[in-house]
Order: sequence, then structure tokens, then C-alpha cells
Amino acid sequence: MKLLHPANCLLALSLSMAACASPPPKSVELAKRITNVQCEPAKTTVITLDTELAKAGVAVNAARCASDGRMYAAVCGGPTAFIRVVSVDASDEQKARALGYQPVSLFPGLTDSNCPAN
Repeated sequence: MKLLHPANCLLALSLSMAACASPPPKSVELAKRITNVQCEPAKTTVITLDTELAKAGVAVNAARCASDGRMYAAVCGGPTAFIRVVSVDASDEQKARALGYQPVSLFPGLTDSNCPAN
């Protein structure tokens, strides 16, 4: 019986591990806070956010609204919990991040929500 040289075993192991490596993601999920305040007309709407992405050449694959899961006092001038979540091609991630979108992982506790009224 012929034994394999240890270097050959190491090479075979390296090649098999490389074959198992997962490809980079084709799309990424990013989020941006909708910065409106209570009792005032909306300055930021879902439409303005989507238009901003389109003008920057970012194709949105999917979009939804979410809540950050926190409770806010009902008071005029107070913040809201709304966040816009979009799925974009990984190749467009930097363009979206330049517009203020961040990885959704930076927004723990998100729950799907109705989009705020425009």
C-alpha cells in the first residue's frame, strides 16, 4: 500500500475547502431612519427615499417599512420609530451608503410595520 505524501494531503484539503467557500452575497439589506417628527408635515417620505435611490442609480430589489421596536412618548416634535429597509444589489451598496443607508444589522429589534402616511 502506497501512502500519500503529507504535502499532497494538505493541497487536496486546501482545494476542497476553497470549493466549499460561499460566494459573496448578490444583494444586501440596508436601512435608513425616516427622520420625521410627530405633529409636523412629513419631510421625508417613502417616495422621496425611493426617488433618491433611483436618482443615484441604485436599483431596489425589495423594500419595506419597519419600526425600531422602541416606544416613544406621544409628544409634538418627538421622534418616530419608522425605518425604511431596502434590498439592493451588492454592487450598489456603496452608492446607497453614501445616501445614509446602513447595514440592517445596525438596527436591532426591527419589526415590519406599515409605512407612514405621506
